[in-house]
Amino acid sequence: MTETDTQRPMAIVTGGSRGIGRACAVQLATDGYDVAFCYRSGNDAAAETEKLIREQGAQVYHAPCDVADYAAVQAFIKDAKAALGPVSVLVNSAGIVKDNPMVLMPHEDWQAVIDTNLNGTFNFCRSVVFDFMKRKEGVIVNMSSISGVYGHATQSNYSASNAGIQGMSASLAKEVAVYGIRVNVVAPGFI
Repeated sequence: MTETDTQRPMAIVTGGSRGIGRACAVQLATDGYDVAFCYRSGNDAAAETEKLIREQGAQVYHAPCDVADYAAVQAFIKDAKAALGPVSVLVNSAGIVKDNPMVLMPHEDWQAVIDTNLNGTFNFCRSVVFDFMKRKEGVIVNMSSISGVYGHATQSNYSASNAGIQGMSASLAKEVAVYGIRVNVVAPGFI
């Protein structure tokens, strides 16, 4: 990017108020992106992330968004684009954990983890990918977990959601590579 550029590219980070999402949001700001990030709760944490992003000279937009709610995701993306311009990068980092052995796992805990982790990732990918295809550019990075590769005891819901993210991402990468769009998965261990 040169000093004559008037607009920085924009990145969206889900789950950006803390943890891996915050680290990604701040690094993207350092790398020259304006950043939009969402979170489900934690206004104080979001304010801290905003401060860290602004310290990098980036513009920032943030708002609460339930990633499992497709309409809320579309509204968030529309507002982020109005504030910062077209999306260039999507980092799906929002996720929850509700561990229990399967025999003791309430159905609600299974559904909540699948809805947030897997369906939330789908909702954001689905909401940006057509625009990426029209522009023939874009990058999607989906956070998964080593748990999705190997499975961990007491994490059948979390492991399933992350294995699903890996499979969905591999499939999407094959669908959109011809349009110049990169789709990758990061599967860290315990952080």
